[in-house]
Amino acid sequence: MSEAFARDGLLFAGEMFLFSAVILALAWEAAQAIPNRAALRHLVWVGAFVALIALPMLTWVVPSQFHFALPSASAISEAV
Repeated sequence: MSEAFARDGLLFAGEMFLFSAVILALAWEAAQAIPNRAALRHLVWVGAFVALIALPMLTWVVPSQFHFALPSASAISEAV
């Protein structure tokens, strides 16, 4: 496994974790704001979990939000 493939895999996992946490936090806040309507709270949670399922599929459509430029091997060897 190349280093670039491993880096891209970790970057993908980090993005999915971050965006999943944001989606669930927003769903939590929305569910807390609806005190007496259980059906609407359930609809909020179903929508959040549908968004979580669709999130990895969106990576084919939406470009990555994080980009890292690592120095080349020759630049590292010159610095040492």
